[in-house]
Amino acid sequence: MLWMESVEHELLREVGVAVMDEMPDGSVESWPRVSVSCDYRSAIRFGDVVDIEAGVEKVGRSSVTYRFHFTHEGRAVATGRVVAVRCLLRHGGRPQAVLVPEAIIAKLSGYAFPSRSHRERVRRRCLGPRWCSRAVLARLWRSAIG
Repeated sequence: MLWMESVEHELLREVGVAVMDEMPDGSVESWPRVSVSCDYRSAIRFGDVVDIEAGVEKVGRSSVTYRFHFTHEGRAVATGRVVAVRCLLRHGGRPQAVLVPEAIIAKLSGYAFPSRSHRERVRRRCLGPRWCSRAVLARLWRSAIG
């Protein structure tokens, strides 16, 4: 989950979308996750470098579904999916789903989950079962799909 969230945040920053938008009234619009899944294919070891490819599978009215592929030296390690909902967060209140603005939809459309060669690539180093640290952040490749 930590790696998928980290890569999701990198993707949002790359397209110029704030992870947390502070509103004039003090409320915040953010992206809480409502569903996370990861299917493991093979093991990695302490110190292994893992490539994480991420893309936008679907943009709904208030949600974004991301897909992730994890590889180590070209070998499939895991696949994952995260669904995040754009929510208004008010102090002391419950999260309230809001529509994803058209401007954000347009920015994310360039990261539609296309062919394998046009996904965001981020390298992470596995530092053990609980702790991970950002290794070298590779160039983000933007899809030509628009």
